[in-house]
Amino acid sequence: MEEPGPRPAPPDLIIEDPALQSTGQKVLYGTLTVVFWALWIYLWLPLVTLAGWGLGLFQFVDVMVVRDGLRALGQLLWIYLLVIAVMGGALILWANYNRLRFAGRERRTSRLAEHSSPHVARALGKRETVVLLWQNQKTLRVSHHGDGRIALVETGAAALHPVPPPPRGGEDAHPRRETPESA
Repeated sequence: MEEPGPRPAPPDLIIEDPALQSTGQKVLYGTLTVVFWALWIYLWLPLVTLAGWGLGLFQFVDVMVVRDGLRALGQLLWIYLLVIAVMGGALILWANYNRLRFAGRERRTSRLAEHSSPHVARALGKRETVVLLWQNQKTLRVSHHGDGRIALVETGAAALHPVPPPPRGGEDAHPRRETPESA
């Protein structure tokens, strides 16, 4: 009988240390791996074929391989490449033309001088203090008469709420929240 105590370590297993395998064993195990992977793929082949038919791959093979569609596709791809190159070249030429034409010019600013408050007030027929008040507001709602004259200007919180439709009594019949004429 053996005495109890620590057991000696088992020898290293070949499967855990491939360096211990001989060349013949490595070739044999590699070959078996390839064979079994091929068998595994072969077993899945009917399902892959069914999926290919469902996705139209059978028609793809028929048209591209059997009927020599790859050559026609190659010719068509050259035409597509040529069209893409011409269109890209035209865009590059147009961009360079615009860059040269507009370089150094800021076109986003107004060419006209800004109108001062007295000019705006005179054009609208209002006092300058009223126009200055309007210009310094963040929110304005302007209602107009049928002929284009300003009927009502609402500022601040009153301008944020929808305006009820005017009563049928006429254009000036709706109540005014803030009237510039009275200011």
